[in-house]
Amino acid sequence: SFAGGITLTNDLAVAHGGTGASTSDTALSNLGMSHKVFAAGIHDWAGGAATTDSISVTGLEATDVVQCTLVARAGSEVLELAENDAGNDQIDLTLSANGTDTTTKIAYTVLRVVS
Repeated sequence: SFAGGITLTNDLAVAHGGTGASTSDTALSNLGMSHKVFAAGIHDWAGGAATTDSISVTGLEATDVVQCTLVARAGSEVLELAENDAGNDQIDLTLSANGTDTTTKIAYTVLRVVS
């Protein structure tokens, strides 16, 4: 029900401006989306003067797609690897040189297949 007093008792078809679905995953699938954003953010390096750190992502699945970009750095470090470590609910990061706490920043996105 919304302003004007219209109440829908069935899913509104895509052809009529709806998604034809009762759940978000079905709606995304009906609209042709193959993935959804599961998690995203900016990670402040917390690995100290080291080349490895991790981002905790509760519920990470082995089939999730992980995308990471180095967005701020203190020196010459380059992001070499961002790996899905679903067994530990984290993204493992590796830099080419030591990161700096709170100065080195990594933007991350986790994409999940729409079921």
